[in-house]
Amino acid sequence: MSLLLLRRLAIIATPILLLATAPPLSVSARADDTPKTVHEAAVLDRIFANWKARHDRVHSLHFTVDCRMTFPKGSFDFTSTSNPLPRFDRDQVFEQFGVQFWIEGERLCVVTTPMFKVPQAKSTETRRVAMRSISDEQTTSNFYASAPYETGAAPQPFARYGFVQHDPDSDSRSLGSAWLPLFLALRPQFPSICWRREQCHVVDDKAMVDGIQCVKFQRVLDPSRMYRVKREEACWISPARDDAIAHWTRKTPNSPDCVGSIKYKKDKTWGWIPSEWSVETKGIELYEYKVTDYAINEKIDPAIFAHEFPPGTPVSDQMNGGSAKDVRYYVVEKDGSKRTISAQEFARLADR
Repeated sequence: MSLLLLRRLAIIATPILLLATAPPLSVSARADDTPKTVHEAAVLDRIFANWKARHDRVHSLHFTVDCRMTFPKGSFDFTSTSNPLPRFDRDQVFEQFGVQFWIEGERLCVVTTPMFKVPQAKSTETRRVAMRSISDEQTTSNFYASAPYETGAAPQPFARYGFVQHDPDSDSRSLGSAWLPLFLALRPQFPSICWRREQCHVVDDKAMVDGIQCVKFQRVLDPSRMYRVKREEACWISPARDDAIAHWTRKTPNSPDCVGSIKYKKDKTWGWIPSEWSVETKGIELYEYKVTDYAINEKIDPAIFAHEFPPGTPVSDQMNGGSAKDVRYYVVEKDGSKRTISAQEFARLADR
């Protein structure tokens, strides 16, 4: 596969959503060998009861958000086609409009739109689909539909292409940081996050975050198939918001800390709903999201979660983790059939 195609994959997929297969409940934690006090046990009982109630109440959701991304001076300019990549000579901002996210049960779908470089790029076709990612219990598919970045420079050729990965031994996904706050707010017991009471210790039940009194608790997670290194995670819970998560951190050895915050508005039917959130990887990138529309428990068209591609799309279809012998390459024909092609032809068509 060519360098250009590999670079495309990295710069399109990484900032928005990572959907990776993993075994059931693959988030492993150290044994809770320190007895909890009566007070700590009561606090955790209340928090996890509220979380379960929220998880059980929200069967489906559809959020539309705008995003502002800031990359610090000295970061690699991933929009460039030069090799090696140049670096930004100042803090660089990108804006994105109308990104959509759906969840129904264990099925996920994200549709992203172009990222516009500020101030060079003129914001046109802001709702154009750049990428679509779909994941269910055993299959993940990504459709790269159009150029992900608008910089104001002459447009570069872009060929649509798709990737599919099947893992019959897996029923959970790992979420990237950008969308993690939405899950922490509404579905904190989603399998790939799966905060469990027995993992957690209360650190401070009067911790302050943005002027809000919170309960801070944390867990330490040992390496697993999903996460290769040990990490420490902490949450700040707002009792005044039915124990919704206001702030969170993730610390991993030899990696920058990841920090997130969530703001809420109260819905008269569904309670506290995220209105804004931010995710920062210290020294690398800052993502700031603002909710423009949302729907809870409304019927979702099944086609939203269909692993299908438009005619003419070259596709890499990977089985059982994607070893070379388990990858099939094909092109979707006009009648919906799949014409087998070689790896070399796939790379050529995807780079066109």
